[in-house]
Amino acid sequence: MGRAKDKPVRILDNTGSATSDLLRQVCEWNENEGNEVKVEAIWMCQINSGLFNVPWEDTKKVLQNVEVPKDVQIHVTVVTR
Repeated sequence: MGRAKDKPVRILDNTGSATSDLLRQVCEWNENEGNEVKVEAIWMCQINSGLFNVPWEDTKKVLQNVEVPKDVQIHVTVVTR
């Protein structure tokens, strides 16, 4: 019990959806003139490659294919060991 996880294809699908939603939220945040601080960068680890055991290259392909809203100017850095 407690060790069940989704299949890699589902994990990758959810990764794409979550990343798209994150970028949408960043766009909304940055457009809000009441926010003095703008999001300019996202730092992340090699998600999915640890406990989910999804090869990083598969996740990287999904992330590279996420549609970025045209008005989002953001730098993404992936941190490795």
